[in-house]
Amino acid sequence: MELATRKKTTYEKVAGTNFNGKAATHIALSMAKERGGPDAPAGSDLLIVELSSGKSQNIGNVSEYSFNKAGNLLAYTIDAAGQAGNGVYLYTVANRSTAVLDNDKASYKSLGWTEQGDGFTLLKMVKDEKYKSDKGAVIGVKTLPAHPA
Repeated sequence: MELATRKKTTYEKVAGTNFNGKAATHIALSMAKERGGPDAPAGSDLLIVELSSGKSQNIGNVSEYSFNKAGNLLAYTIDAAGQAGNGVYLYTVANRSTAVLDNDKASYKSLGWTEQGDGFTLLKMVKDEKYKSDKGAVIGVKTLPAHPA
């Protein structure tokens, strides 16, 4: 709701919401997805809405996402059918650009930013026929720009 005009905007089937940190210029809406089987991908649509204009951008198959503390960067993971395009991505809010940081036939999870918001970590899990459970690796991303263009 825009308080000055009392104008309301409604979104259906929203499973969760997050403002973009201290900036609070955008809101991320995680959309509810239809239930699938136990091996169904975890990703669902993520809608990024610019609050001043109402313009939105849809990112599909997002399984986890998190804004940094300043709210200028959004890290997210993709979990798609057949692991097509699975990976970790970094979205720059100011210019609406996305960078592919890592992608593979793997699952990515447990995304967490540092307290300062200048880096994050996550787990990359890969199936290996030699083992009963997935093999994991920790990915660390640091030295991110404080104020990207």
